[in-house]
Amino acid sequence: ASQTMNTIDDVAPAISGVGANGTYDCGDNPVFSSPTASDDCSTATITFVDAPTAGNCAGAGTMRTWTATDDCGNTSTASQTMEPVDNIDPIISGVGPNGSYACGETPVFSSPTASDNCSTATITFADTTTPGVCGGDDITRTWTATDACGNTATAAQTMTTSDDTAPVISGVGADGTFACGENPVFSAPTATDDCSTATIT
Repeated sequence: ASQTMNTIDDVAPAISGVGANGTYDCGDNPVFSSPTASDDCSTATITFVDAPTAGNCAGAGTMRTWTATDDCGNTSTASQTMEPVDNIDPIISGVGPNGSYACGETPVFSSPTASDNCSTATITFADTTTPGVCGGDDITRTWTATDACGNTATAAQTMTTSDDTAPVISGVGADGTFACGENPVFSAPTATDDCSTATIT
């Protein structure tokens, strides 16, 4: 008489060494754990697949899912998610040197652009004015670039007003005569300037 006992394996393999979820600098590659698989009955092999996650302001994250399979086809899974972070300010390009403009005219500023290593950067500007030396206003334009994660960078350009035009004297009469022994009566002209107050002597 005989009796045969066949071994069975109903226990899934175990995955060890999967770390906690984490972060990585956007623009770099995430560094995942290197887990191993073991089984109580047979050899277990481990494979993985990566899938994007919704992510955040710095971009999409990655979830890596490992699958361990033993010789009897039992499987187990484990996963780790890595999300990008953005701690780097955007870059403003194309801001020219400081310059000057003729008073009474409109200064011509640069047209810079903003870029970011992780997300889209928007650029805005604000102008501040201070009185010029010879009249008119010196204008400083400050650009602010902001990326999707709220990091900011600034750059500025100042245009100084210039006055190269002489003032104008108005109201000078024609040459004339006066009776000797009396005082000559001259004109009473005025002076004007396109940029500042003109005095006349």
